[in-house]
Amino acid sequence: MKAAPDKKIESQYIYLNGLTVSMQEFIKENAMKPQDEDFYETKMTEYNTQKAEAEKVLHDLQDKRAARLSRKELLEGLIRTMSREGIVTDTFDGKLWLLLVEKVAVGTDGKLTFTLRNGMKIEV
Repeated sequence: MKAAPDKKIESQYIYLNGLTVSMQEFIKENAMKPQDEDFYETKMTEYNTQKAEAEKVLHDLQDKRAARLSRKELLEGLIRTMSREGIVTDTFDGKLWLLLVEKVAVGTDGKLTFTLRNGMKIEV
């Protein structure tokens, strides 16, 4: 199953592809049956504006996914280091908790969301 950000990225690619197809069809139509020049320029400006906005959304989504993966790798590295150094414990350690956890939120559904100091969120 894909994560929500991955689904959003995929949807954005599909939207951009559809927009590109529409632009190409409009250009082809204009080549076969010339249209009013002002109408053509206005329509192409609209397409280019939509495309630029969609590309910005796509890049923002990709940046968020990269940041999430980076935080995940950082946390996994921390866990490996703690394991290697013998710091991992199966009992609660208040100092370790304060060092790693920034806040905990309880949802209306009872789920807990832990926000770590590195920005990573873990939902339980």
